[in-house]
Amino acid sequence: MLFRAIGRGFGRAFKARWAVFWLFLALWIPATLAVAPLTSVLEGVFEGTMAADTLADGGLSTAMLVDVLINHRKEIGAALAGLAPILLVGWWVAFFLSGGVFSVVSHPVGYTGERFWSGAARNFPRFLRLLLWSLILVAVIGILVKAPSWILDLVTDGDPGRDQLQTETLVSGSLLVAGLLFYRTVLDYARVAIVRFGERRTRVALWAGFKFTLRRLPITLGYLLAMLLIAGLVGSLTLGLRGAIDSKTSVVLLTLVGQLYVVWRAVWRVARYGGSAWIYEQLVEGPGSPGRAISPTPRRLESPRTPLVATPSAPVPWPGATASPAATPMPDVDNPLASPHQRTPPEEG
Repeated sequence: MLFRAIGRGFGRAFKARWAVFWLFLALWIPATLAVAPLTSVLEGVFEGTMAADTLADGGLSTAMLVDVLINHRKEIGAALAGLAPILLVGWWVAFFLSGGVFSVVSHPVGYTGERFWSGAARNFPRFLRLLLWSLILVAVIGILVKAPSWILDLVTDGDPGRDQLQTETLVSGSLLVAGLLFYRTVLDYARVAIVRFGERRTRVALWAGFKFTLRRLPITLGYLLAMLLIAGLVGSLTLGLRGAIDSKTSVVLLTLVGQLYVVWRAVWRVARYGGSAWIYEQLVEGPGSPGRAISPTPRRLESPRTPLVATPSAPVPWPGATASPAATPMPDVDNPLASPHQRTPPEEG
């Protein structure tokens, strides 16, 4: 199922090419605006130094680079502080577009401009509230990361040995990495639940994403790890390719490789969202999804617990009148956010 999810994710990214394009712009424009002033500062830092001559010959060591950065940390820090607003705006734009990306990769029809932009506008406040509720999970992860240090101080009376400190650092670092991966996974499936079932109560969606991730940890966390592995391999290949290109004669080629990598980042993110949506559909709604939990035209569910379903055989109020479909509430079978007593098993036969 893991390899199928990866394939379906990239397949949905290919179908949502325009979503990839808008996300590419959200990543590319801030990066382009940030590179120019940072490059100017670095040129001033390296100008006339031995590190610049060594860099031109392709032999700059890591120790020499770190030494230059430490000696000019004030100039570089000021440049990074000036870039922070640009990068922050870019992050918010990408966050806004993520609502549209989830809408198109979770829909059987795929991308349409109306669905993408309406989904981005509709889901932005929900995703923002979800982000605020997720701070509770961040706090829990932070406590778990600090717990080994507290236990070590308690056991050793505040005077741990070197080996004990190394073990504590290893355990805390492992818990931090695992916690961040788990947090990222929970947030993805909570957003899928919001989009597919129109859930407005983001705390309920967060709890649903938490339970879904925890109960199916091998596939949910395994999928994220597999996608991160793919991203790492492509990033390593890109660095190797840029290192093999002569920077003096192939500036255009270097720029092209950099822009292609930004495109890849946009494709990878949309594919990750699409694969997560496919896993959620298969494990929650069963084979044959998408299309069971959402209608072909986007609509806002008034309540995912008791959706209104049109019945084809509504009673005729008087002889000769035209029968019209009537909206009658019925228990929600497909919605995992509904309470167990509200679900009814499908009729046999």
